[in-house]
Amino acid sequence: MSPALRAGDLVVTAPPNPSVTYDAPSVITFEKDGRVITHRIARVEGGAYITRGDANRTDDAHPVQSEQVLG
Repeated sequence: MSPALRAGDLVVTAPPNPSVTYDAPSVITFEKDGRVITHRIARVEGGAYITRGDANRTDDAHPVQSEQVLG
């Protein structure tokens, strides 16, 4: 997420709100394979979030489902 966030930065998130619709370019924190990840939403496809870290050139390999969003 560099330069907006750097490795070691503390990220504080609010719990997900079912009445809020997340869309690009919102930043979300989500759980994936036991890891907590903070990335930006690149786009929404079929109700899933396609995310990408700001320092990455490509989208993340797997879409994020709303159940995975922590904040």
